[in-house]
Amino acid sequence: MTISKLRSRIVALCVFSIIAFPAVADIPTGWSVAGSSPQDYEFSQDSNTASSGHYSALIAAKSGVVPRGFGTLMQTISAENYRDGRWRLSGYLKTSDATRAQMWMRVDGPDRRVVSFDNMDARPVTGTTGWTRYEIVLDVPADSVNIAFGFLLTRGGKVWGDNFRLEKVAAEVPVTSPATSATVLPKQPVNIDFENAPNTAFAAENTFTAEKINLNDMFRSNGRHGTQHPRNSSDTYNLCGMHIVAQSKEHDRTALEWDVMLSVFTDGTARRASVAAGSFTLPPKVTTRVPRHAITGLSVRLEGVQESGSARIYGVSNAANGVVGDFPEPYAEQMFDAWETGTPFTLDLTYDSGEHEVVHARTLRGIGGGQYNGLRLAHGTDAPVRRCVQSLAPASKSGLHNPVAEFDHPW
Repeated sequence: MTISKLRSRIVALCVFSIIAFPAVADIPTGWSVAGSSPQDYEFSQDSNTASSGHYSALIAAKSGVVPRGFGTLMQTISAENYRDGRWRLSGYLKTSDATRAQMWMRVDGPDRRVVSFDNMDARPVTGTTGWTRYEIVLDVPADSVNIAFGFLLTRGGKVWGDNFRLEKVAAEVPVTSPATSATVLPKQPVNIDFENAPNTAFAAENTFTAEKINLNDMFRSNGRHGTQHPRNSSDTYNLCGMHIVAQSKEHDRTALEWDVMLSVFTDGTARRASVAAGSFTLPPKVTTRVPRHAITGLSVRLEGVQESGSARIYGVSNAANGVVGDFPEPYAEQMFDAWETGTPFTLDLTYDSGEHEVVHARTLRGIGGGQYNGLRLAHGTDAPVRRCVQSLAPASKSGLHNPVAEFDHPW
């Protein structure tokens, strides 16, 4: 997997990592479920509450769940009919005990570069409110490619949305946020008054069992640790980590691959973790794997551990649809131990296409450690990656000259 930088990010995009689906039959037609933890929310088309007409859309925190992130309903359209203009997204929101509700809009340029963005971050809707009109005004430059918009809920409560409109406005109307530094999309918004019938054909969850696992330790190396695979890296910090590739064969002998790298590094005096991930298809008798859709949500669950670790994905995917983001550092270290010892784990992924996949996997546990190029590889506290993490220190001038290397496990 080619990933340019483990920590590259566009902060403006942090709210749009799609991760899961709930209540699939109730999702309004033309809209997609997204967010950093949408599995903690219920999404529906509500026939009991509307600002006008018969329906609205509802995002509600699940009963008995304290969401750690946000959930959103969104859609993405082509910018073809909106270029070279100033456009206003308006909509009505109603809330009940909402921790934080927001409407948002984003304009993407070439290479998925964000050119305009506003998510009402400085003016969220909180508490309990009646139907109120809100608006966002953004420029859509001549080279714009896509326009994405929606509304979201963070943490607790409920938010209803209704009667969204996307209208061109005069240049004198001020924008609400300044400009920010090969899918066929609809050319017009779809069902933005929520009056169409619910979408019953929303993609369901696909579940796989990984039949093959490749695992590498990853760390800064001075070349004295046996046979390694140096990686080109411009990272300005020392790191320790693991790189895992899980593979499942389909009935037509096509292989699906999920490629995940977890790394722990020091950021000043704090220890943090990053994730880089991609998903690929390997057709029969083909040696070059084909990138699938970009991963927009990723969480990992360990067998026997109640909580899961969820990535917060930043920025946009690279040419191979690889993505990067933050990951809970304590959970990353738990993953290192699990991968070393063969503890079963589950990957929960969602893509920008709206597809949702669950991959059940476990690594092979080497009996007695294993031999590799004359080196004894142990597990747990004596594993190479664990020793690396224990000695992790802030980047030094000399340390930066050492390339990132991957060290094969002997399995």
